Amino acid sequence: MLEELSKKDKHWRKVALRICGDRMLADDIVQQMYLYFYNKNCKVNDYYVSLKIYGLFIDYVRIKNKRGDVSLTDFYYVRDKNEAFEPDDYEMEILTSFSKLDW
Repeated sequence: MLEELSKKDKHWRKVALRICGDRMLADDIVQQMYLYFYNKNCKVNDYYVSLKIYGLFIDYVRIKNKRGDVSLTDFYYVRDKNEAFEPDDYEMEILTSFSKLDW
């Protein structure tokens, strides 16, 4: 079963990197995922592995949040509440495409 998982190692690391945004943390999460499935010794599919990677990331944030080290907002860009909303080019493209729709 681990041989099956290790064939897609690069993919799992990309999934973890997309979730957490930190390469070192992504590597740690993937290693935890391997340990989890090694101990469970069950059949896996891609969706279940991706879900487990996400769950391990959430567990990491919960543990760190209890200690006061980190919160979820540390991993996502949050605009300042006092900052006026000024859309960039991509956001403007989305907003103009919505105005073209016939509701």
